[in-house]
Amino acid sequence: MTTISRWTPRATINLVITNSAVFIQVCALVLCQLWAFLLLPFSRVIYYDFLAYILKQWVHVVVWLIQTFAPSEFVLNIDSSCDNDMIQRDKQGKATGVTFPRRLIVISNHQAMQVFDFIFLKRKLALDKETIVNNLERSKRFKIPTWLMLFPEGTVISESTRERSAKFAKKNDMSDNIFTLLPRSTGLKLILETLGDDPEWMYDFTIGYEGVKATDIPENVYTIRSIFSLGVFPKQIHVYIRRYRIPDIPFQDDKVFSQWLFDRWVEKDKMLAHFYENGQFPDGREKIHMPIRLKNTIHDVGMMYVMLLPYIPLCLMVYKLYKMYFGA
Repeated sequence: MTTISRWTPRATINLVITNSAVFIQVCALVLCQLWAFLLLPFSRVIYYDFLAYILKQWVHVVVWLIQTFAPSEFVLNIDSSCDNDMIQRDKQGKATGVTFPRRLIVISNHQAMQVFDFIFLKRKLALDKETIVNNLERSKRFKIPTWLMLFPEGTVISESTRERSAKFAKKNDMSDNIFTLLPRSTGLKLILETLGDDPEWMYDFTIGYEGVKATDIPENVYTIRSIFSLGVFPKQIHVYIRRYRIPDIPFQDDKVFSQWLFDRWVEKDKMLAHFYENGQFPDGREKIHMPIRLKNTIHDVGMMYVMLLPYIPLCLMVYKLYKMYFGA
């Protein structure tokens, strides 16, 4: 795809298409959620499974937008701490993807709807603790498929957050990182205490974007507008994947756990230094190139609209009732 560096008719068309696709999909999403509420009185397990399925359909549209307007690929570097069984292979033995458990915790150096069971926070633990605990206990009770994404840095890197991180390091007599912000351990500790050993593993993603220099602020280089309208996007997104067995993480002691997490972020900083110098992360167990695209575009994007078909007779019935009582 030809890179567009300024507003052109093509960029305007891209903007209209992407915004229209998102708006239409959100409307379809809301209507599909109503079917989920019909299942709730009969089975909470089926209700949560259906919500997960609807959310999957939403993700399909996001992937379609990426493959259409910002074709990219993941470059996954699998660390030796990961089980070889999680790597998917074709008949020739070539690595083609990865498989994760249905329930896991993910921590990462980057950030990326209540009905879908997202946990909305006020960003103050005193106010958020009850919300976090209630959501996590419900996910355990009903064995809800869960990817709990957590960003211990709390925010994205910017000039102001870089300055706050440096002040925090000085106040606590610590060394500040260069490419990451110092992590906070309180929220992650609460999550690990609440979930216990379910799930068994916590995965650690370290993310680097092609085209971002060591001195750049990533969110200033790539924005939603530049990616989907102006054609400025990373061709490759590098992810180094590690994992830790949760019972082996020392989260029972505040000070020990805080140091453990800080050490992991020091390791991330060193990996990012390697990335910015070499354009890739250090070699792990295996490297996998995964294009960000759907396996079957028509099927994957269209299934949500199939679920809307029952609304057609319902709308016709409402129209007839309106004509009957209020028509001329």
